[in-house]
Amino acid sequence: MESKKNMKKNVLFCLGALLLAVGICSCSSDNEAADVFDETIPEEALNQTTTEFTGDEWFSANLHLWTQGYIQEGNLKVIRNALGAIESIDFTETPIEERPKTAAEFYNRYYGEGVAECFKCIRHLEDRHVENEISVHDYYQQYYKDVIVKTEPQLIAFLNGQMVCGDCDYLPLKDFDVTPMFSKRGAIEIFKSFMKLDNYNENNCELQIVRVPEGDSFGPRLVYEVRKGQQGLVIDARSGRALYKTSYDYGM
Repeated sequence: MESKKNMKKNVLFCLGALLLAVGICSCSSDNEAADVFDETIPEEALNQTTTEFTGDEWFSANLHLWTQGYIQEGNLKVIRNALGAIESIDFTETPIEERPKTAAEFYNRYYGEGVAECFKCIRHLEDRHVENEISVHDYYQQYYKDVIVKTEPQLIAFLNGQMVCGDCDYLPLKDFDVTPMFSKRGAIEIFKSFMKLDNYNENNCELQIVRVPEGDSFGPRLVYEVRKGQQGLVIDARSGRALYKTSYDYGM
């Protein structure tokens, strides 16, 4: 009988020790997770008063050259950007058998094999104007390793199942590192410091890939965009440098 009691005590003691060990491990994990978000932001990143790029510099690197108009190239009407890449194709005068049948075929044919995998359809609109006429407008956005690439959403339009136009604002990326050097919390602290905010409750922060001026061309940059209302700040996700301001007040 006494032996059974001792055995029961030993079992309870072991269970208690096990639960205590689990609790210690749990607390340790929580502390480690907390440390990840309590990174030290470089002092220079918290005392910035100017951005790396002016609004004009950033705008020039992201400008669509629609004003140059379409140029006839064979059976296609084409708009190209300053680097010679196709921005838009008008298929209305192209024989039906020569038009891409799908968005994937459009991207892979004119921008390279596999490019279609970089785009996700973010909006689908279908309209029946008259009894036998159906138009479809699909809008696509570029992504890289699940990080949004902040090019303009692109339209591919069909009329009665035939492609009539296709747009593409494509930023080529290869072996691009999408690992930030600090967390969203760190980006928000930089934003608060730059914008002279005592507090910030919106938590509107997104990891993005943008293109920025690089000499006569442009290149990709991993960034955080932090927004408060209609105003935002784009911050280099590696150096903490404020790159440029954004505004979503289209009434300005």
